[in-house]
Amino acid sequence: GGFLAYQGYKQLCNEQQSQDLPTSTARAAATGEVELKGTAQTTQPVTSPQTNTPCVYYRYTQLELRSKGKRTVWEPLVDKDTFNDFFLEDETGMIRVELGTAEPHIQATHIFAEKRKRVLIIFPVGKLLPPVEVFEPVNNMNGYSIGDRKRVEYLITPGKQLYILGTVQNKKGRAVAKGDGPFVITDKTEEEFQQGNNKGRLFIALGGLMIVIALYFWVLMFL
Repeated sequence: GGFLAYQGYKQLCNEQQSQDLPTSTARAAATGEVELKGTAQTTQPVTSPQTNTPCVYYRYTQLELRSKGKRTVWEPLVDKDTFNDFFLEDETGMIRVELGTAEPHIQATHIFAEKRKRVLIIFPVGKLLPPVEVFEPVNNMNGYSIGDRKRVEYLITPGKQLYILGTVQNKKGRAVAKGDGPFVITDKTEEEFQQGNNKGRLFIALGGLMIVIALYFWVLMFL
């Protein structure tokens, strides 16, 4: 309950900041909280692990569908990310973006599905070994089954349009966008980002309700 309420509060803060701040240009960005729009540019890209795509940021996950009680969940087997600082470019120029404490909200760029199969191996002498599990890549996954896997890449590639909420600081005479408080980088539009954060109110309500219920049963234990 507390976690849901906290996540809801963060989303509400981001939504409020997005609504309150006017969009600044790269050239006119002043020290303090800022909202920026532009395209990612870099001369030092990193390479994504699945598709070997040059990018300024990637998150790579490998997930397996597992059963938990009466429901199924995607359990992460691998979840890692890598990034380099980059420049955000608009019609007025460029501003450096330091990704260190950012919360990237990037939509999935590539999804690769894998079906789990059991394969029988027979030696030439006719000896049958226990089935071996293999994962076969498929182009079209019509429904997932328990044990199936998927690999997902989330990428910020050079030229990708971005929306940034963060803080501009003066660093050696140059403006730099970085984290000193909320620092959000997303490939959604400003309108899409604000709509997505509307669920923050729902998270706060659900989290608050769960806390109240937990407290109620805790008090009953002592009556």
